[in-house]
Amino acid sequence: MGRLRKVFIGFMLLMLASPAIAGLLQADGAFRNALIGANAFIRRALWDSGSDQVMIGRDGYLFFSDTMEDYYGRGADTDAVARVIGAYRDALAERGIGFTFICAPNKNSVYPERMPYYALQGAVMLPELTRRLNDLGVDTVDAYALLAAAKETAPVYHAADTHWNARGAYLVANEVLSRLGIVPETDAFEWAEVPFQGDLVRLYRPGQTAAAETDSAPVIRIRYRVAGVMRSVSDMRIETIGPSNGWNVLVQRDSFGEALFPYLANHLERMVFSRDMRMDADFAVREGAEHVLLIIAQRSLNTLITD
Repeated sequence: MGRLRKVFIGFMLLMLASPAIAGLLQADGAFRNALIGANAFIRRALWDSGSDQVMIGRDGYLFFSDTMEDYYGRGADTDAVARVIGAYRDALAERGIGFTFICAPNKNSVYPERMPYYALQGAVMLPELTRRLNDLGVDTVDAYALLAAAKETAPVYHAADTHWNARGAYLVANEVLSRLGIVPETDAFEWAEVPFQGDLVRLYRPGQTAAAETDSAPVIRIRYRVAGVMRSVSDMRIETIGPSNGWNVLVQRDSFGEALFPYLANHLERMVFSRDMRMDADFAVREGAEHVLLIIAQRSLNTLITD
């Protein structure tokens, strides 16, 4: 039986069963949870997550649907994005502040081979964006090239999360520190296996307890202290004091930046770790920064030219 025939038959069965399943899902308790699990199993077989936010890929990989415009090659305008970033770099330079840009690739840019068979990848825009930024003289960390090469050795993204894993974050952080002329800690780390449940699982199977992934994370010796109160790494603003080396850095970041926090804090004399992504040089001046790191996900690049 051909693949298309199987998909068609499965689709028809699902459509016939859906009203009954929908009714039964109103039930409470273990029976309801079992039905949710069975429904998810059927949908996985049909490459259908049941969520408009999640795509089921190969080998247990899940992908965020909002990245598909980028994947099909219809993502951000590289010229416009490069001009805005270049203008921000220039405004900072006028105030004596340095600048480094890091774009966190969408997972399906790095792992197109894990996407479902029916999703055909278009042109990856990140190499072109990096080229344009380099032409403008913007210091740019090419995380796409770094991670695409590193994945051949070990995973660099979580299978069921939108973000890079601890190893991917570690590699990017080391490259950032090297750009600043800081020798990162790369030796004598112990790597511990820690449980991890991806954000896409929660979207894909809300209310369900799914098996957690295992992430391999370095056990690092903390060499920084937090100035003030820190509830979690996702706080709006965190200030840290680290080793005396003269680096006073404002890190403007989205959720991808969170995994970089311990590596950067361990190597910067002062760091302001901020979720405020406004590209306003006066903001950097008020934070007392001498250098700015801007870390943003590929899927969010258009916000730089629309905000």
